[in-house]
Amino acid sequence: MFALSKMTNKIFKAARVGVKFNPPTLGIEYHTGNGDEKKALKVNITDLLKENANNASAILTKLTSMHPDVINENVVSMPQILRLITVLVEKAESPSVGNVTAKPKAAVKAAPATSTSSSQELEIKVGNTVKAKLGNWKQAYSGEVLGINTDGTFHVKFEDGEVMKFLQKKWIIGGETAKVVMPGQDGGSNDSTATRDGDNVLRKGKAIKAKLPNWSQPYNGVVQGVNKDGTVHVKFEDGDEMKYLQKKWIIGGESMVVEKTQTANGGFTAPDGTKFTDRSKYRKYLMKTMFTFEKKSGQKGENALVKAPGSVNGEPFDILDLDDCEAAMCGWASQVQVDRCKNSKIMVGPVESSIFVRDCSNCEFTIACRQLRTRDCVNCTFHLISCTDPIIERSTDLTFTPYNGCWHGQRKHFEDAKLDPNDNHWRLIFDFNKNGKDNYGVPDPHYKCVEGKPEEWKISLKGECGDMPCENPVPFDAIATSQSEGGSGFGESATQQMMKEMVKEKASGDNKPKKAAKPWVWVKEANRARVVKGMECRVTFSREEGQAVRNSSFYEGVITKVNGDQTFFVTYTDGDEEKDVDIKYLQIRKWD
Repeated sequence: MFALSKMTNKIFKAARVGVKFNPPTLGIEYHTGNGDEKKALKVNITDLLKENANNASAILTKLTSMHPDVINENVVSMPQILRLITVLVEKAESPSVGNVTAKPKAAVKAAPATSTSSSQELEIKVGNTVKAKLGNWKQAYSGEVLGINTDGTFHVKFEDGEVMKFLQKKWIIGGETAKVVMPGQDGGSNDSTATRDGDNVLRKGKAIKAKLPNWSQPYNGVVQGVNKDGTVHVKFEDGDEMKYLQKKWIIGGESMVVEKTQTANGGFTAPDGTKFTDRSKYRKYLMKTMFTFEKKSGQKGENALVKAPGSVNGEPFDILDLDDCEAAMCGWASQVQVDRCKNSKIMVGPVESSIFVRDCSNCEFTIACRQLRTRDCVNCTFHLISCTDPIIERSTDLTFTPYNGCWHGQRKHFEDAKLDPNDNHWRLIFDFNKNGKDNYGVPDPHYKCVEGKPEEWKISLKGECGDMPCENPVPFDAIATSQSEGGSGFGESATQQMMKEMVKEKASGDNKPKKAAKPWVWVKEANRARVVKGMECRVTFSREEGQAVRNSSFYEGVITKVNGDQTFFVTYTDGDEEKDVDIKYLQIRKWD
């Protein structure tokens, strides 16, 4: 285990800081010192942006003098406030922000205009040049189309070097009647209903639109290749890539056919040459051999378990049954499970959704994720960036500190996982068993937060990212800048509110003696029809072949929908959701 560097004892009084863009506003929520009481300061800086020529440092100086009781180094992280003001300054310089007039674009030598007759239709596609003029520009400027967004806007780089990622069609000269050609389309027909032979075949070069469950919207992309397991390699319009995109995440994918890429004997071949005829066994083999650290002991230093940067790229990842090991997954994953590890040092991140850490003891973790959830962990340290409030359950003697991971390409991996390195909720722990809740017998406190900059854990292996900087993009003094739907309850989702109301109803019932809860039982196929919406359930996350199913591997919840494909939509008691639970992982209370 590595030692932490000397830390300061300063604990900022600010609970959360953030910004709004229209009008440009800085917000700070802070503790008053009177118990748990909090107050909020909101400052509209429109006039300061104009008066100080969009100079972030000068604006910070003015704000410090205007609000000395709140904007000072004892209440907030001043570097964090400066970064947020810089964000407002950059937005103010963009013509899309309403209340701050953008600076006129610098005059440059205009490219010769291409004359177009009224009968000639403008075609907008990646690589083409367009001319645009926003309401406060004195003249039109030419720019190259770098990308086409799913909301109908365009990513354009202008001739003077300025880039607009979301240029509206109405600002493009001739844009209202222009024909938009998506990446991968041939542009030969203006009829949107026109089809080509084999249009439902997923093959290299085909333009598609995809949406994963945790994406807020679908994105356009082009198929770069098809894999033997039936997945496709896709490059999206923003440059992001997924090497193993499942067909079910593609809009309309269920009716598409993947171009055949099987081997001559009709099977599947893994990267190490192992051949399979069964696709399911092939996928399980890939998971076990490429995306899992499992049952290792004493592997440290030169023998440490390391996935090189660029070798995971959005796949799920498992870390299971490690003892006295060092392990690092230097990339980004869709979801991660860490189970039954002890006396080990483990680095994971960034994780696009949740990382589950269960049954671990005497471990040191470096984790970047959207949400951290622990269960049955003892004496563990977490160097953490979490973009929602972390949740701990039946865990004790935990220590939380700022994130300290460093490797090549990590900033790009944060972008790929859609995580903001400046939005860190590591201090806002939600203890599921606070004050002995759910009969947890270990007295409070179950965790502590330690401020300061920890010693960096640096992985020098370059992998596929050797041309990118080796860096940690997370400021050690970053605090929460977003509103979490989990954790300490700064704005709860409707699902969480529903679950809390259910708990209240049970707690506020009559004083009759409570009946003992019926035992949990597995659902047999013959009883599938009896499983209905609203039924209490629990789901195991021990889903690998041969993996022991323990009580600690279950999460309780309610069935909120029975899907048409015979899977189940489950809402867990902590507000998390899983949309397609297979019956073989499901338990319900014993039938009457």
